[in-house]
Amino acid sequence: MRANHLYFAMLMGISSVLMSHSTVDRVHSVEGTWTRIEDNLKVKIDKGNASIIDEGDLKFPCDVSDQLIYKDIRKVKDNLWTCNFLVVTMGSCQTNYETGEIFIDKEGHLVVICPGFLSKVYSKVKPRYDS
Repeated sequence: MRANHLYFAMLMGISSVLMSHSTVDRVHSVEGTWTRIEDNLKVKIDKGNASIIDEGDLKFPCDVSDQLIYKDIRKVKDNLWTCNFLVVTMGSCQTNYETGEIFIDKEGHLVVICPGFLSKVYSKVKPRYDS
C-alpha cells in the first residue's frame, strides 16, 4: 500500500513539472524578415528598427525608401513591444512618427497596433535552405 502511495506521489510530481512547461514557444524577439499579409510589403526588423525591403503590391505615394517604417522598437514585457511607426501625409508627403505597440498573436503573426489607423499584421518569412 505504501508503495502505491509513493508511486502515485512520484507520478503527480512528474506530471506537475511537465505541465508547467508550455508547449508554445515564448517570443523573445521580433527581429527577422516579415511580410505584411494585406499587401505583401516586406520589412526587416533588426536592432530595434524596421526598414522596408520590398514595397509589395501597393506603392507608397511618396518615396520613403530612406526612412524606417518602425523605429525605436523596445520590449516592455513578455510579448509586448512599443515602437514609433511612420505616418505619411497624403498630398504633402510630410512624414512623422507616432507611438504604437507590437505583439505576436497565437498564429505567430506580428501585429502592429497603430492608434488611429488599422492594425498591421505580418507573417514571418521562413529562411530558405539550399540543399
